[in-house]
Amino acid sequence: MAEINTLIHEARNPLNNISMNAELGKIMAANAEGNSDKLIEIFTRIIGECQTCSQALTDLKNQLDNHTA
Repeated sequence: MAEINTLIHEARNPLNNISMNAELGKIMAANAEGNSDKLIEIFTRIIGECQTCSQALTDLKNQLDNHTA
């Protein structure tokens, strides 16, 4: 059960990063004056964090599947 709790914790960390970066992206987009490179960097980071979260959730599902099988 400790492994599942660790995986859940690992899923929450990227979600927090997603939220913070999305807020920053919104603020920058609202105030953008030709700073598209920075916006691209922020949203690329968001995509990477989403992929990390997705992998953590897949790992959690696999752990649950193996535990109940």
